[in-house]
Amino acid sequence: MGKRNHPCGCHPDLSGENLIMEPLIRKQRTRLLLGKIQSFFLLFLSSAAVGIATGILDSLFGITLLHLDAYRSLYPFLTIPLLPLAGIIIIGTYRKWGGNCFYAMNNVFRAAFGQKEPLPWRTIPFCMGATWLTHFFGGSAGRIGVAIPIGAVLASHMRKFIRGRRTMHILLIAGMAAGFGGLFQTPVAAVFFAMEILAFGRFENDAFFPALAASWSAYFTASELGMPRLALVQHEIIPVHIGVIFILAACGILFGTVGGSFAWSMARTRQCLTYFFPDPYRRIAVCGAAVAILSLLLHSGRYSGLSLSLMTAAFTGGMIYSSDWICKYVMTLVTRAGGFQGGELMPVLCIGASLGVLISPLTGLPPSFMAACGAIGVFTGATNTLLAPVCFGLELFGWDYMPWFFTVCVVAKAVNFNQCLYALQRKNPTFWNWNS
Repeated sequence: MGKRNHPCGCHPDLSGENLIMEPLIRKQRTRLLLGKIQSFFLLFLSSAAVGIATGILDSLFGITLLHLDAYRSLYPFLTIPLLPLAGIIIIGTYRKWGGNCFYAMNNVFRAAFGQKEPLPWRTIPFCMGATWLTHFFGGSAGRIGVAIPIGAVLASHMRKFIRGRRTMHILLIAGMAAGFGGLFQTPVAAVFFAMEILAFGRFENDAFFPALAASWSAYFTASELGMPRLALVQHEIIPVHIGVIFILAACGILFGTVGGSFAWSMARTRQCLTYFFPDPYRRIAVCGAAVAILSLLLHSGRYSGLSLSLMTAAFTGGMIYSSDWICKYVMTLVTRAGGFQGGELMPVLCIGASLGVLISPLTGLPPSFMAACGAIGVFTGATNTLLAPVCFGLELFGWDYMPWFFTVCVVAKAVNFNQCLYALQRKNPTFWNWNS
């Protein structure tokens, strides 16, 4: 039998006890809504605070690194021969006092994927000091491997002040965005990089605002403290023509393949060096000696450190040799796989920019424009990200290049075989993933 209506015509669910419970339910819903609003503002303010602190440390690290890089460029024959000794000091210091901090980026990924404990404070000074030594004595490395852990460590220690099941994860994304945005002065790219580098194709809606607050806070703080943006200028006007689209798509295949091969080669080189040199002291000393010899023989340190002179030459019409990109490629592999600290993003940009200039005569497009396309294309292929390199290029070179950069990066992402410099990235299966 169906439900019978109340004699007065109302539904029986609205009578008696339910009428008494209805105000309580509304009150509970209001309390939950206010709790969510409070948590949102706490996350927002905490992320902004993390961004300010990260911006301060980013500027300290980044400006010091630029000074060390400049000094080494003036006296390469005094500094670069000591690279093996610097490597032994790095390994010895980490093994005695640093512990697991040697794997800073992997620790960040593990924390983002469920580790409850905050990242240790000592990660920051160890990463900064080891990277300063690597660059000062001529190792070919970048700096993202310091910027990301700085923000992540600070963010992980904010967890104790805010409750919530996903608080740690959201704060770590915000901290990573702050580290990237403060160091590279590209706050929009920083937000997408922090999300895509953890899990490509998955965007955390509840982390967008905290990440944006952190990246902008770090950007303004570091900028006020004198942290410079990459001085790369692009004023070329590219005609809107279907032929240009096909040319850039073909270039995207090359850039994505080079980036993907670089990520794959980094993992294989680490495995080979660990197999042949199981002792980390011997491994870093041998790799340091090899890099030092190559650095002095090949244009007296042109491929050492950040290689800012190589980047500047690519965008200002300076001399770019046909071997520049492969030399930077190999020396970065040996430096980072050997155990020296730093990052890979700046070397990746150098590889892409010099390769772009090299193929520019074949495309008929301006060399500086091809350098920009090469930089973001190899960035895409090496990190297995898409929107981050597109926004990175737009923030550096101008938003007028959106269709060209997007075309290059989409094709580069499609052909990078799902490779990533960071092995713990959670990848979505694609038709290039033969294991899917």
